[in-house]
Amino acid sequence: MGSVSLILSPQQAVSVGGELVNNMIANKDKKELLYYTIGFNSMLKGAASKLGQSVKKALPFILEDIPKRVENAVDDFDFNTEMLDYYLLILDNIIKNCPQEAGSYLRNIIDRLEELLSFDPNGTLAEDDFGAPDGSQGNFCL
Repeated sequence: MGSVSLILSPQQAVSVGGELVNNMIANKDKKELLYYTIGFNSMLKGAASKLGQSVKKALPFILEDIPKRVENAVDDFDFNTEMLDYYLLILDNIIKNCPQEAGSYLRNIIDRLEELLSFDPNGTLAEDDFGAPDGSQGNFCL
């Protein structure tokens, strides 16, 4: 999908990107969400500058879905953690390649990333693990 997006005209890229995002939203409770998410991420890697409108539509959906995936991770662990991985890749590509589209969502993006910093998919972290190396409770910058 990524290499194909390179040869698409801006109008075609917006159309394909829009379809992927529409299908992500329509399949939010189905396994097919993963396939559309992978496709959208591939397009972002190859032609992010052509996907402005699609990015503006995808960001609110992704930012709303992240807390749901974190909260329900145990329900379908592999699927939800894989979705979170792809959402992080998408956010990374959007921030790097579509800064104008990401700008108005920056606070929300940071909030979701802070949630994910404390997300332990294996349930192995103890509260003490967040202390500084010297044993004190350090201040950490994000």
